[in-house]
Amino acid sequence: MNASKENLWPISGRCGAALLWLTVSGGVAAQSVPVPAVRTLPKVAVTLADLRAQYGVGKGGAFLIEVPQMLHMALDPDVSALMRGQRVESVGQWTRDEMGRFRVVRSQLGCCSTHAKESGVLVELREPAAQGLLQGWVRVTAELGFERTDAGWVAVLRGASVAPAEAPGAAVLR
Repeated sequence: MNASKENLWPISGRCGAALLWLTVSGGVAAQSVPVPAVRTLPKVAVTLADLRAQYGVGKGGAFLIEVPQMLHMALDPDVSALMRGQRVESVGQWTRDEMGRFRVVRSQLGCCSTHAKESGVLVELREPAAQGLLQGWVRVTAELGFERTDAGWVAVLRGASVAPAEAPGAAVLR
């Protein structure tokens, strides 16, 4: 840097591997800073037993998984490979999307209630669903699958049975 330290004020944030400074004249000076070495962690193998312990299993042997968790599974190749074809059970609100397909949805908080995000999983039914269930709470039991779309990998519930359910104690997940 050509400017003296007395004429520089640090700007919060970094740009690449440089620390930025604002000069008295309004310009920006950069000072190289060392970048720590990136360390990769060893890959840990996940098993179905691990996932059963993490999510729990219902009376019928289906995994008890919330909608947002299914969406996260779709992004992990190891977990999605293990969970593909497994029976899952989830509670959510029964909706239809703009294309007329059924979805089970849940809202999950971000940092606060104004940043709650609604997550939905496409449901392929085994039998026609009652229209009276729309916007109500349902329990969906189905085979979990994953599909690649233009937007990336998504979770799909196939061969689903849908039954009315009571609203959970916490309608919005944390």
